[in-house]
Amino acid sequence: MAQNLKDLAGRLPAGPRGMGTALKLLLGAGAVAYGVRESVFTVEGGHRAIFFNRIGGVQQDTILAEGLHFSGCCANFQQHTNCCFPKGQENLSLSVVVGRSRQKNAWIPWFQYPIIYDIRARPRKISSPTGSKDLQMVNISLRVLSRPNAQELPSMYQRLGLDYEERVLPSIVNEVLKSVVAKFNASQLITQRAQVSLLIRRELTERAKDFSLILDDVAITELSFSREYTAAVEAKQVAQQEAQRAQFLVEKAKQEQRQKI
Repeated sequence: MAQNLKDLAGRLPAGPRGMGTALKLLLGAGAVAYGVRESVFTVEGGHRAIFFNRIGGVQQDTILAEGLHFSGCCANFQQHTNCCFPKGQENLSLSVVVGRSRQKNAWIPWFQYPIIYDIRARPRKISSPTGSKDLQMVNISLRVLSRPNAQELPSMYQRLGLDYEERVLPSIVNEVLKSVVAKFNASQLITQRAQVSLLIRRELTERAKDFSLILDDVAITELSFSREYTAAVEAKQVAQQEAQRAQFLVEKAKQEQRQKI
């Protein structure tokens, strides 16, 4: 790019005294600005970056912490600010590393480029209709607070890309919900809700680890049943209330009869 600008400046016709020099300086400054822009990038707070090499693919041993990064910043690790890190050392951002051997993870603009991940926990609500142990349809919704495992970003990118949430969360949530809900009757889902929630969280957390995801929280936000089952439950409750009322009236009549005697 810089060479093309110089060639263009050389082919321009000569103008008034100093005009050609000023134009060449302007083009040179533009080339420098372009080079700086292509050689610098920022990893925002709560983010991490990995490198993609156009020949070798994703670099497995490099994860960049938040901050400003320059091309070739890792060419010399000794007595320089550390801005590229082998996996497992991401928390060394902006610290001074002295006496360490040179790491071969410097990058070259265009030939290599960063891929930035947001590693902050994000909430997502997922609903799934499933069946209980007594074959009742249950509509259950979960709020899942998830984030990618910063230690495994290179392998995550190779397997899932950047849209990992859409690829993974709905499928594993449906899988775990169907597995857990099928172990309980419809009435138990209500009376043992805390136990159901704990079991869902435990199994979902373990399943998410297979895809380099960390779940900070899993909570049941909605639990409802089919109209038929709801109507049957309400009718049963009404019948129980009527039976209790009838029993109360019988006991009251007996008490009044005793008082008369």
